[in-house]
Amino acid sequence: MKRKGNFFAEQLRKILFEKKLTQEELGNLIGVKRPMISQWVTGVRNPSLSSIKRIAEALKVPVKYFVDDENIKKEIKSYENNDVVKLMMSLITEHNKAVEEKMKRFELELNLIKKELSKIKK
Repeated sequence: MKRKGNFFAEQLRKILFEKKLTQEELGNLIGVKRPMISQWVTGVRNPSLSSIKRIAEALKVPVKYFVDDENIKKEIKSYENNDVVKLMMSLITEHNKAVEEKMKRFELELNLIKKELSKIKK
């Protein structure tokens, strides 16, 4: 069953047709069984990023060939508007600030230790 609007599936069908490759042949090239390739081609499932990379390498096209920039932008936008994502970003920012502060304190202590060691050596 072919699903409408799956950019990856459309691009995969197109490149297989252009290169005159069967699903079986692509599967052999990337080490995946034909039923999985069929699910990708029909849009029932999407491959992992590592599988997309292997497909692109096997078909000698850039990974970007399979990526719909507009859909990615929309997806990113929807995540930016998500309250959970906003909370997570806030927590990450706070954590990063805390780590930076600890690093500054560590550097100060390290410099004090170096000074004391240099006094002892003299």
